[in-house]
Order: sequence, then C-alpha cells, then structure tokens
Amino acid sequence: MTKIAFLFAGQGAQVVGMGKDLWECEKYRPYFDRLDRKAGENITRIMLDGPSERLNQTRVSQPAILTVSFLLLQALQEKSHGDFTAGLSLGEYTALVYAGCMEFEEALELVILRARFMQEACDQTRSGMLSVIGLQREAVEEIAHQASQKGILQVANYNSPTQFVLSGEDKALDYAMELCQKAGARRLIPLKVAGAYHSPVMAPAKEKLAPYLEKAAMEAPKIPFVSNSRAIFLKTPQEIREALIEQVVAPVRWYDSMKLLISEGMGAAYEIGPGTVLKGLMRQIDRNVKVVSINHLEVLEKLKEP
Repeated sequence: MTKIAFLFAGQGAQVVGMGKDLWECEKYRPYFDRLDRKAGENITRIMLDGPSERLNQTRVSQPAILTVSFLLLQALQEKSHGDFTAGLSLGEYTALVYAGCMEFEEALELVILRARFMQEACDQTRSGMLSVIGLQREAVEEIAHQASQKGILQVANYNSPTQFVLSGEDKALDYAMELCQKAGARRLIPLKVAGAYHSPVMAPAKEKLAPYLEKAAMEAPKIPFVSNSRAIFLKTPQEIREALIEQVVAPVRWYDSMKLLISEGMGAAYEIGPGTVLKGLMRQIDRNVKVVSINHLEVLEKLKEP
C-alpha cells in the first residue's frame, strides 16, 4: 500500500488573496481573528487585499502561511491522513502541529516571534539569497566556500539534485553569482527576501528564539516527523526543540529529507498550504512520487487519493 506524506510549504509561498475561501467559512473565521490578535496587526486584511510588499514582509508572511496551512490541514484531515510529515523551513511548525507535537496556538506564538526576530536580524545586515539552478551539489558547495572569503555565505537550501539556494552578505553573494556564471549555472535568481535566511546572518534571531523554544510545550510525534535541517526522523521533544533552534541558521536539506521518506515507502504526498513549490521540487527529486497541492478548498472538493 502506498504511504502518503503530508508536506507543508515555507516562506515564499505567500500570494495576495490566499486563504480567502477559508476566511469566508464561518467555522474558520475565529482562527483569523486569533492570528490578528496575537500578531498585534491586521494580517488577515494584508493577506486578502495586499499589497504584496506588505505580505512579503517576514513578520507578516510567516504567521499568515502557518494559519492558512493549518486550516487547509484541518479540511484535508476530514478526507485523508498521512503516514509521514515534514515541512520546508517555516512549514516544520505546521508539520509538528499535525504530528501532535504542539498545539496550533503554541505554534502561532512561536512563529510570530520567529518572524519578528528574523526580520530584526535582516535589518542589521545587508544580505540576501540567490537561487542556483543547473549546477551539481559539489560545485555549489565549492562556490559557497570560495565566496565565503568575501563575507558570510553558505548553501541555505538543498532543494533538489540541481536546485540550491545560497544565502549571505551582499558582497559575498555578488561574488558567488560571478562564480556560478563562470561554472555554467543554467539560471540564477536573486530571491525577493528581506535577508540571508538559514545562514549565520540569522544568529541573533537564533539566540532570541532559543529560550522560547526551550520552554515551549512539546510532545513526542505521533507520526514520523523528518527534520529538514538534519534529514532524519526526530522522536523526542528535546530533539525537536534543538532542531528548531538550529534550523534558523542551518541549511534546509529538503532533497535529503525527501529521499529518506522515499526510502521508507513514500509513494505520494499532499503539499498543504499556498503555492505549488513542493510539487515542483518533487518532480526534480523523483517523478514517481505523485504530489497533490492542497492550496484551496475547491481542490479538496474534487479530491481523490493520490
């Protein structure tokens, strides 16, 4: 029997208008009120009406994505269940809610803090991220090593066999772009982000978030959960706390995480949350794994098991 994974989107999946169908459902409306109250601003209105510049701000997009993903999960659970779960960076918080490790309320409070601390770290250092497509892993790692001589820089995402993200200070990132061009990269895409996520630039955010994660209420996973900073299954609350702390500055090993799930029998997956990024990455990792993107309630109305 095919095993199914529930996978959750990360930052970057946001789009103006996401969650409108959920907001229009009376049973889900209290969650949006809770989001706005805890965040201290009307994130729901920004999510529904924009502008995109406001939605793309870290402190807005992260709790917005968490809320939409959680509500789509609630709707999906009425029809299906997952044998495994994982989330790309921010998406790990929704995955942990699904795994029974924490309540949505706790996850929302942590993500609001995480987003605020990461935004503050971005504001301290001129930095960014660069998507690199068409080079092999070893080549990208060597370029990161060379470019780090100009400033902070590392591989932030191992998304697929030939898609990576470099993250670091602007001067090092500019040099890395030159090196990637010389190495024959097929595409180089500067990402529209506030700064260098999953790099040492985020060290101040890690230090600020750590005390909150250390005291957060946490249970052992009720279904297998893969940490994408370690690409292994985590089984204890302490392991999960440590992984969430290190995740702020550590690379996202999405490719390795998905290969682990495939080796454990995953043959299909639901991508839960806005966008279709994870579906696209799975095509590059293993086309035999069918992925259905659950990004709107209409998708669920027509849903058949993948």
